[in-house]
Amino acid sequence: MMLGACTHPANRIEGVTQTAPPPGPGVDTRVVLGSTALGRKVRFGDVLTRQEGLLLHVQVAVENTTTKALALEYRWEWTDATGFQLGDTLSAWQPAVIGGNERKLMTGVGPGPGAVNFRLYLREAGS
Repeated sequence: MMLGACTHPANRIEGVTQTAPPPGPGVDTRVVLGSTALGRKVRFGDVLTRQEGLLLHVQVAVENTTTKALALEYRWEWTDATGFQLGDTLSAWQPAVIGGNERKLMTGVGPGPGAVNFRLYLREAGS
């Protein structure tokens, strides 16, 4: 299944809290949704990044805009300064549940000192 980026304006990532974004994809391409239907159910808030030692730490705020709990799966893709994907595959899909009208922080840690950028892939559970 190919995942495509959702271009729905409500899903733009807002509020990058670092002074300069890391090299690589723009902020709008850092979260990749599995369907446009999911794009109508979630909204993104702050993206926080920090370098701790040699590792990149990331938090992405995801808000469920519906009144029902939303079962999701997510995984991270890490890239170096040239955009080259680190590792042979994306991380494994991880489950997450966001309650109705709730906000959850998705957190990830880069696989090594070469990781300077990321993408977060989201899909509805079971898709």
